[in-house]
Amino acid sequence: MDFNYEASIYLTKISTAVLSLSNMTGCDLKPEVVRKIVITIQELEQSTADFITDMNISAAGAKVCRETFIHANKTAIRHLEKIQLQGDYCFDELLASLKLEIETLNKELDFA
Repeated sequence: MDFNYEASIYLTKISTAVLSLSNMTGCDLKPEVVRKIVITIQELEQSTADFITDMNISAAGAKVCRETFIHANKTAIRHLEKIQLQGDYCFDELLASLKLEIETLNKELDFA
């Protein structure tokens, strides 16, 4: 088996899973459920970042995954802001965390 090939498949699938989760934040769900989904997104992104580092995945090999995470985070931000505007639920901490993650991912892409 080819490690780089298998790692690429893993990164593609985990980024697709994160994108699916971010799309779920736009579904008609209770705010507590949306919060849990965003926390799951963040946990998956962190474990993936650790995997990329620990396994010495090249920046080029992780590029698409990082780009998808940025898209997923932007999607989740839009949905969180919409929910926040419609009610008296506050997602400020999650929004700040997602925005910081986007900045971090963009910096990682710049160094690729």
